[in-house]
Amino acid sequence: MKTATKVKDIDTDILLEKENVDLDSIMEIRNAMLLSMKTRGQLEKTFSRADEAKKELSSQAKAIARKGIICWMLDRTEEAVKYLEEGSSSDEVNYILGQCYMEIGQNEKASKLLAVAYKAYSDSAEVVGAYIDSLLKIGQTDEALQVLNKVKGKFAKSPMLPYYQGLCLEYQGDYAKAEEEYDDALDIDSEYAPALFRQAYRLDLSGKDEEALELYERLLHLKPTHINALINLGLFYEDKGDNHKALECYDSVLNIHPNHLRANLYKEDARSSLVMYYDDNLKRKEQELKRLLGQPLSEFQLPTRARNGLDELNIKTIGELVKKTEDELLSHENFGAKSLVDIKDLLARRGLTLSSENKPVTVESLLKSYISAETPKQTDVVNKPIFEIDWSARVKGSLTRLKVYTFGDLANKSEKDFMDLPNFGQTSLDEIRRRLGQFGLSLKSSE
Repeated sequence: MKTATKVKDIDTDILLEKENVDLDSIMEIRNAMLLSMKTRGQLEKTFSRADEAKKELSSQAKAIARKGIICWMLDRTEEAVKYLEEGSSSDEVNYILGQCYMEIGQNEKASKLLAVAYKAYSDSAEVVGAYIDSLLKIGQTDEALQVLNKVKGKFAKSPMLPYYQGLCLEYQGDYAKAEEEYDDALDIDSEYAPALFRQAYRLDLSGKDEEALELYERLLHLKPTHINALINLGLFYEDKGDNHKALECYDSVLNIHPNHLRANLYKEDARSSLVMYYDDNLKRKEQELKRLLGQPLSEFQLPTRARNGLDELNIKTIGELVKKTEDELLSHENFGAKSLVDIKDLLARRGLTLSSENKPVTVESLLKSYISAETPKQTDVVNKPIFEIDWSARVKGSLTRLKVYTFGDLANKSEKDFMDLPNFGQTSLDEIRRRLGQFGLSLKSSE
């Protein structure tokens, strides 16, 4: 395991003062920022006076491009794109703007710019890797493999070579061979973050939760922190229903990248899910409890002696019964200990108890004892709301995207409808099948 990395002092002002700043210097500043909040603070101050760069640099267009580079470092991607498109072009700008385009899903644009950057920086593993990533994202796997073949000699001893070969195989659907390549990359460097992440991701999709969790947590000890690992670990915890741990992961990302788009989005979703779960659950339970309290005791199977005793006490509903204490029931001459046991058993099976001298009965007080009671099943399964039961975070998001609101809606979807969604894997599909099977339903056959 790597120890904490000491961050050397970095002069972020060179971005405003030096006429030419090469990619190595830019990446050095960005990596330092990922390791040090102090460097981030310096970079933010540098941006605040970026307009002064017009005095130092040879053109306003170059000064604007520098503002874009700083925005990229600070994860202000949309601002970065605006400034980089407006500013002067260079090999460094092509690389950074290409990265920005990939972050916002404009992969065709990204690939064109990264192809130019690759020609200028073919010795840089980061640039080569970014170009290959862009080719894979636009479906040009063969072209990505050709790039790999060209750089084999330069990166023969680097873990990036088997890693990207694995990534190409993964895009071709050969997951077993891809995982072998990732293992080869880790044999070269056991802490090579991209390969660790892809192995964790593959295990996660395959439902091998414990192994995936182990790799995700290994990634968290590396510096700089692997942001995608933190985000996926957050999603992993959401799938397990642990929204508190998920929020901790997203907060950890935002401590490093306060403007990270996905982390902010996922954090808000996790927080909403947490609040929604508790609010909806309590509301549903309260409604069920009120219905139960209004039910006549005549609808329940009780021994004749207990029923006669309740009739003599003029207790007609569950709600009237729970307001009584044991002493009040036993004080009636025809109500004995055996009838009391029958009554307490009737209530206990519904998460309720009799009142006591020290605890006045209210809906709120009853709700505490009732909250863990089983929700009665609806007879009309087709119209049953889909979110009356708990789903993993990934499946819940997919159901929302496909506008699935009832089990009938879900049964009208096919496997293809779900598998066409991004980041939807076999584990999530199995979860949907299992849930439908519990209610005697299944997904629609694909056309």
